[in-house]
Amino acid sequence: MNITDIDPETLPVVEGDMLEIMFKSQWEGEMKYRAVEGKNGYFPDIKPDYPLDIHQPDVQWLLKDASQRIIEELCEATNLLKNKQWKNTQVKVDVEHFNEEMADAFKFFLRLLAIIWGEHAPRILFEMYRRKTTVTDFRLDTNY
Repeated sequence: MNITDIDPETLPVVEGDMLEIMFKSQWEGEMKYRAVEGKNGYFPDIKPDYPLDIHQPDVQWLLKDASQRIIEELCEATNLLKNKQWKNTQVKVDVEHFNEEMADAFKFFLRLLAIIWGEHAPRILFEMYRRKTTVTDFRLDTNY
């Protein structure tokens, strides 16, 4: 099953803070994946206490694994982009497949942030976004 099997018109209407809803949904999925991956011997026994101690090897392994999944999905998306400036024959992109891979990457990014920040992820992400945007604006405005 993939996104082409889902009619967007059949999805339930969602009300509320979209970022919080996405993180909550991702975290619920994370708990299901942890059970499966743990049963298969692939998930370290890390208690969801936050903030995580990123100095610990098992936590670093988990964060690297989560990051690698993002990279893998981005690679799957960009591998669909076949056109090159030097080619005379251009290829149409399977846009729906591309969008699905980008959504996969985003879901894994949400997962990574949920692992790092837990239930505080939406607030911390928004705060960090605003802080970084302020820095970027300063640099652009002052020719930093």
